Amino acid sequence: MKKRYVVSIVLFLLVFPIIGFSSTYTFTDDFNDGNLNGWTSIGANHWENSGDSLQSSSWDYSTIVLDGSNQASEYQSITVDAYFDIHDASNSNRIAQLRLRTESSWGNGYLADFQEGGLYLYAGGGEIARFSYASSPIIDDSWNRLRFDVLGTGSNTNLKLWVGDSVYLDFDYNNTNLINDTGFSGLGRLIEYDNVTAISSDNAPVPEPATMLLFGIGLLGLAGVSRRKE
Repeated sequence: MKKRYVVSIVLFLLVFPIIGFSSTYTFTDDFNDGNLNGWTSIGANHWENSGDSLQSSSWDYSTIVLDGSNQASEYQSITVDAYFDIHDASNSNRIAQLRLRTESSWGNGYLADFQEGGLYLYAGGGEIARFSYASSPIIDDSWNRLRFDVLGTGSNTNLKLWVGDSVYLDFDYNNTNLINDTGFSGLGRLIEYDNVTAISSDNAPVPEPATMLLFGIGLLGLAGVSRRKE
């Protein structure tokens, strides 16, 4: 019996830190309630919730950020649907901008710029990386799923830009500006947004298959010990 308890404790200690016990802030908004609770518009209140989506009404470089999304700095992610109209002559619906670890000005944090022809990544207001598509994954006159991840701090910072289920830009960055290690999640430009999810965590994310595999191994181990005792 004593051995069974020891094995159980060891397996629990191996699995539990991976499946839980981290400080994580998660914010979701489908913009169906007609209000902007949880959001703060930077500069001026140009943003409107029409009851089913979010859009800036006038200023091309308008930014809106999430209150409280700077609670953790090891890992941040923002995922959102953006409606692209590539042939829009005003350029309003051709560029989506996702921000992480940003604050009240262009010069702070990271900015991911999603366009039909490629991706552009900025830190502290200056471009640090770009990627040109061989064949654009952006679908015209349609909602496109975009995602921006930042993992790590300082010299161990990694940034990923996703379109749909694919990573198109994976960039390791030596961040020497400590202000880029904290900050808010946000959205920018005039394009229409919907269904946003922002995550901020003290721990790096663990891929779901690996989590479930370890959890399954733990359960099998407990079952095996119990069966031997019987």
